[in-house]
Amino acid sequence: MVHAATGPAKLWVVNASNHRFSGNTAEFDRRLIEAIEWAVQNRRRYNIRIINLSLGHAVTEPSTTDPLCQAVERAVAAGITVVVSAGNYGVTSAGAPVLGGITSPGNSPAALTVGAIDTKGTLDTSDDEVAPYSSKGPARYEIVVKPDVVAPGTKIVSLEAQNSYLSTTYPQWHIAGSGKNAYMRLTGTSMATAVVSGGVALLLNAQPSLNPMQVKISMQMGARFMPDAGLVGGGTGSVNFAQSQKIAKQGLINALLSTVTSLLGVSSGATFLDRPLNGAGTLIDRVYDRTGIKLLGLLDLSILFGSDMEPGVLNLLGSSNPMGRTAANYLVWGNVAGWSSSYYLVWGNTIQSPSGQYLVWGNNEYTDGNYLVWGNTVGGGQ
Repeated sequence: MVHAATGPAKLWVVNASNHRFSGNTAEFDRRLIEAIEWAVQNRRRYNIRIINLSLGHAVTEPSTTDPLCQAVERAVAAGITVVVSAGNYGVTSAGAPVLGGITSPGNSPAALTVGAIDTKGTLDTSDDEVAPYSSKGPARYEIVVKPDVVAPGTKIVSLEAQNSYLSTTYPQWHIAGSGKNAYMRLTGTSMATAVVSGGVALLLNAQPSLNPMQVKISMQMGARFMPDAGLVGGGTGSVNFAQSQKIAKQGLINALLSTVTSLLGVSSGATFLDRPLNGAGTLIDRVYDRTGIKLLGLLDLSILFGSDMEPGVLNLLGSSNPMGRTAANYLVWGNVAGWSSSYYLVWGNTIQSPSGQYLVWGNNEYTDGNYLVWGNTVGGGQ
């Protein structure tokens, strides 16, 4: 995606693969990395500000050694916001909830990783929920908190590419029109990711000076926290692009608004970056011992926008921010925390949902082979 600061956004489609590479992860990654590198090399020529990656595969190694995640890191370092889907592995085929199902390269700390919500087809946000299929964190191996935000991804109607693979393979998804004016309905975090990429384009149109980290701060702080899902299920919450623009403007211009309340509304006012330290993320541990929760005032917001964000810290705008008063286990895990009497959720086969289902992780592409509940250390069950 190309953002033009003085006009409408332009789209550049870089063909990284097609269905012939299905199942060949190494070849797919190679082609995708080449496409990302093309965008980096041509970012100034075409004013490329955003890369949308509505794709992913199982995490097989830490993000620090994953070549696909490394390509995302390079793109972000070059000034491109990379928006990536979290994956659609939130439940098993039997309906059991899964923790740790984030896919690559959504596990990259540099990516703006997007999960999906189900709006139930209404404009009223009170019935919104993180979609069960949406992959939950933390990311495998490094235990970093993901996703960053969530957005509408269930039953999304959009343009249908004539004679495309999806159009010809799944004709039942077609809902209206024909030829170049056809529409189809799709569900998944891929759709949610495209929604956020469009919102980032709007944000950059309003504030073209923003760098990728400032974009992430704006998107996270403007979102509405989903307490039932917690940080590992919904990040800082459901995106609100108007609020993100307001927060970005406040962060760039001191004293624009007089109070935190007039700025936040129902927004979470929360932002975080969980980058591995000594092989593991630190945010979950630091939220539990409260050293990783920092309350910010309006002046602090401007400072945050002007410097690198400290990894492993949940930054909360406002001294009375309700997320700062939420019990750590519920803040991190959402309602899943209620399934265990343990303060930490740990590896094992003893944690069950109220209906008796185990939270599971499989040995091979999310099969049901082993029980797993992610905790603060990696060990067992792999």
